[in-house]
Amino acid sequence: MFWVIQENLKNEIGFERLLRAINLRSLPFEIIKIIPFSHDFVSEPHITEDAVIVSGSTALSKIAMERGWKPGAFLNDNFDFSVWKEAYKGLLLNEDGTIEEFGKLDPKEPIFVRPCSDHKTFAGFIIEPDKLQTWQEQILGISDGYATLTPETLVLSATPKLIYEEYRFFVIDGQVITGSLYKAGDYLRFSRDCNEEARTFAESAAQVWQPDRAFVIDIATTPNGPKIIEINCLTSSGFYEADVDCLVGALEKSFG
Repeated sequence: MFWVIQENLKNEIGFERLLRAINLRSLPFEIIKIIPFSHDFVSEPHITEDAVIVSGSTALSKIAMERGWKPGAFLNDNFDFSVWKEAYKGLLLNEDGTIEEFGKLDPKEPIFVRPCSDHKTFAGFIIEPDKLQTWQEQILGISDGYATLTPETLVLSATPKLIYEEYRFFVIDGQVITGSLYKAGDYLRFSRDCNEEARTFAESAAQVWQPDRAFVIDIATTPNGPKIIEINCLTSSGFYEADVDCLVGALEKSFG
C-alpha cells in the first residue's frame, strides 16, 4: 500500500518506529502537512499505488474518507458512543453513561465526560461541577464558526470509576495484533507487556462486535474485571509502546 503520513506535529512516540517499519518493507510513502482548519494538503501527495492508507490526525482520516481512498481510514459512524454502547452492552466501563448536550450538563458531583464522537474534540477526563460551569461559559462565548466544541455537542457523562491500569489494543479482523499499557493508576506508563486478562477480554469483545475491520479498543482493569473504556479509529490513534512493525505487517497482509 501507499502510506500517507502526517508530519509528527504531536511528537507521537511511535512515529519513528512507523517509518522504520515502512522502510524495512520498502513501502512507498509520503509525509504530508494539512492546511489548518481545512481538509486540504499544503502539497498534494504523489500517490503511486491503488491501495492507500493514512496515519495521522482525525482530520487526515476524514480527508481519506472524502477522497475515497481504500482502505484509507477505518472511520465511520460506528465509532460514536451512541452506537457502540449498545453493541457492547454489559462490557463497558461507563455502563451508567448518559448522552447529553455539553451546554446542558448540570452535575452536582464530579463526572467523567468525553465527546460521543471519535472526532477528538477533547480527551475524556473527570471534572468538578464548578470547573465544568466555567468551561461551559467559555464555550458559550465562542462564536467564530471554527469551534469544534459547542454547547450543542453531544457528550457522554458518567460517574468516575476506579481503574488500576489502561491498555490499548490494535485489532484487525477480530484478532488482537499488538497492544500497549499506557496508564497505571493516575500516571502515564508505557509498556508492551500487557495484562493477559485484558488482552483476552479485548479479543472476546471483538468477537461480539467490530466497528470496522480494523480498530483500536482501550481496556481498563478494574475491581470488577476488565472493561471497555472506548474504541477509536486505528489510523488516528496513538501507538504508545505497541509493536508498530507487527501492526504494519498485519495491515499490509490484510489490505495491501
